[in-house]
Amino acid sequence: MSDILPDLDSFDSLPSVGKVNFNTASSDDYLTNETYKMLRTNLLFCGSDNKTIVLTSARENEGKSTITSELAKSLADAGKRTIMLDADMRKSALLKSSMKGSDFFGLSEYLSGQAELSQILYNTQNPNFDIVFSGHFPPNPVELLGTEKFVSLLQKLKKQYDYVLIDSPPLGSVIDAAVIASHCDAAIVIISAGKVSYNEVLQVKDQLLKSGCKVLGAVLNNTDAKSAKYYKKSNSVIMKSVKPIVKTIAIAILPLAGLFVWNNFFRVEQSFTEAMVRTVAAISAMIPGGMVLLVSIALAVSVVRLSRHHTLVQDLY
Repeated sequence: MSDILPDLDSFDSLPSVGKVNFNTASSDDYLTNETYKMLRTNLLFCGSDNKTIVLTSARENEGKSTITSELAKSLADAGKRTIMLDADMRKSALLKSSMKGSDFFGLSEYLSGQAELSQILYNTQNPNFDIVFSGHFPPNPVELLGTEKFVSLLQKLKKQYDYVLIDSPPLGSVIDAAVIASHCDAAIVIISAGKVSYNEVLQVKDQLLKSGCKVLGAVLNNTDAKSAKYYKKSNSVIMKSVKPIVKTIAIAILPLAGLFVWNNFFRVEQSFTEAMVRTVAAISAMIPGGMVLLVSIALAVSVVRLSRHHTLVQDLY
C-alpha cells in the first residue's frame, strides 16, 4: 500500500520522517467515493469544534481502519488539513498493510519515550493528509494511552490540523477506545451490517458517553450498494416489480375473458346472468383463492364494457 520516500519539506508546521504513498481502497471506485463524500459532509455539518474524533466499533473486522483512512483522505481532498492517528497498538490492520520491515517508529515508541514526533509523523502524496502509525505492539497499550504525553500529543496536533481522526481497537473487546475518547471532542461508531447485535452497539455507545465523549453518530458498513443506487431511474425499478404482477393477471384474465365471451355470445340459450355465474365459477376453479377477488374485480370492469356491446348486438338482431 505504501512506499516511503524522503521528503521533509512537504509540511511546513511539523517536521516528518518522509512521505508515504498511501493509497486507499476507494481510489477508483466512484460509488464508494461518493459515499465517503456524504460522510464527510455530515461530519462538517457537526461543527468545527469537533476536531479530535475517535472511531471505534463493537467487534474487530468491522471496517474501522478503512473508514478512518477513507474519511481522512476525503477531508483532505476538501482542503481540510487532516492527520490520521493509528492508535490500535494491539492488532493494527493499517500497520500490516502499510509498513514493511521493523525499522520504523510509531505511536507506541513516542508514548514510551523512544522517539520524537518528527520520527513518527509521515506525509502522504496529498499535502493535506498526514499519518502516524501505531508502531510496534507494546505490552501495556492502555497505560500508554492514559499518559499525559498522549493528551499533550492530541493538543499539539489539534493546533496544527483541522481534523485529527483516531483509529482505535474495538470497544466491545478492550477498553482502549474509551480511554482515547475521554480526551477527544467526539466519537463515531462503526457498525458492520448483520454482524453485531443491537445490545452490543448500545453498550459501546454507553461506554463512550461514560468517558465524557459525545457520539456524533454511526456508520453502517458492509451494506448492499445495489439496493440503494441513486442514479437508477425509479420508473425502471417500479416496472421491474410490477411486470410480474401484470403478467400474472394478464395470463389469468385473457383466457377468462375469452371464456366469458364464449358463454355470453355463442351460447345463446343462456341469459347474461347465467354467463356471469359460469364465468366466476370458472375463475374459482382455475386460479388460487387469493387471486379470485382481484381477477373478478378486473373482469367486472371488462364485463361492464362488454355488456354495453352485448346490448347493441341484441338490438341489431
